[in-house]
Amino acid sequence: MKNIQNIKTSCLALLLALTSMARSYSQTCKGNQVAITIENIRNTEANSVTFDVFITNTGTTSLALAAIQGSVIYDDAMIAKKASTTFLVTMQPSETGNFSKFENLKTKHSPTTNQLRWMQNPVNLSSGKTVNLPAQKKLKYASFKFTSSQPLNKDAIAKLKTQLNTKVGYTNILAIVYCNRNENSIALTSSKLEQNQKSLNEFSAIAYPNPFTTNFHLDVTTNSENTIYIKVYDMLGKLIENKSVENTELQDLLIGDNYPSGMYNLNISQDNFTQSLRIIKR
Repeated sequence: MKNIQNIKTSCLALLLALTSMARSYSQTCKGNQVAITIENIRNTEANSVTFDVFITNTGTTSLALAAIQGSVIYDDAMIAKKASTTFLVTMQPSETGNFSKFENLKTKHSPTTNQLRWMQNPVNLSSGKTVNLPAQKKLKYASFKFTSSQPLNKDAIAKLKTQLNTKVGYTNILAIVYCNRNENSIALTSSKLEQNQKSLNEFSAIAYPNPFTTNFHLDVTTNSENTIYIKVYDMLGKLIENKSVENTELQDLLIGDNYPSGMYNLNISQDNFTQSLRIIKR
């Protein structure tokens, strides 16, 4: 059985509005794409399923990969009620050869949201541990195995899918990269637009610096003048920041002063658009 979920991701458009000041952290990699694929879904044993994760730089801009996080969502019928389960990494990124300097992935099964999650601490560009993603070359990232104490439903296994949409309590697939050797990382998240399709209402955002030590700023590229909403969640899904601001207020907005060190998920939304980012406080 083989089921491939292609994720096309659009690099954040980092062209600032004409009224904004030019800043040295800008990353001009507009149009870059990354595909993260879930492949080789196998049910060779009655009570287990395995799958692999691959990443491909489908654009032309040089990208240095710092980490991949994500989750696979399963159908309610896949697991028998009250069955005990385990979700493990059977091949770490560090074991594939391409990602030998990466930290090991951590896994978690979240029965309340039907998620098989994996997460990893991103590496800094200056650490020398990032991985160059050459254009149009598929690299195997990791392999996973999910096991149940009771047989799995084979028909339901065929419904395994990646989490693409930003939802509270869910982990969506994204690649954390450095663009053009810039020291500030960005997160390439899944796009609802097909490759080469353009939206009349452009919307993208970047949080910088990332990682940060005291606070961070937001740059938002948009054609709309409507209110921008900012929500920040900790890794347990708890809402710790909820703001609504106007475009003219973003330049002076500082966020994160009172955050403890750790990783956070940001949702920046306007009208019907939402940008999901991952940010780290040292």
